[in-house]
Amino acid sequence: MLAILAIAGLAWLAARRETLPPPGRVTIGPGWTAVTLAPYRAAPRLWITADVPFSLRIDGDRVTRAVPGAGAVLRPRALRSLELRSGRGQATVTLTPRAE
Repeated sequence: MLAILAIAGLAWLAARRETLPPPGRVTIGPGWTAVTLAPYRAAPRLWITADVPFSLRIDGDRVTRAVPGAGAVLRPRALRSLELRSGRGQATVTLTPRAE
């Protein structure tokens, strides 16, 4: 009986790890745009990319720049807030949850 519970527990953990939120897209402009982090809290990492250079304001004070192709990787569980802005007009940013 204990073995069955252990196997069921491991299967539940494996299923939980594989369940990531779907990727999302946010349209940003030259002003700071707030990103809703609630859908991404379950993901261990969040990969943020765009086709143009963009800036990230993390927790209201740290500003980081990202270039096309490289993007940025964040841990959404540790974030209090995230804001994005484009370096060139309007752009679409892709938020892709990733496993560890």
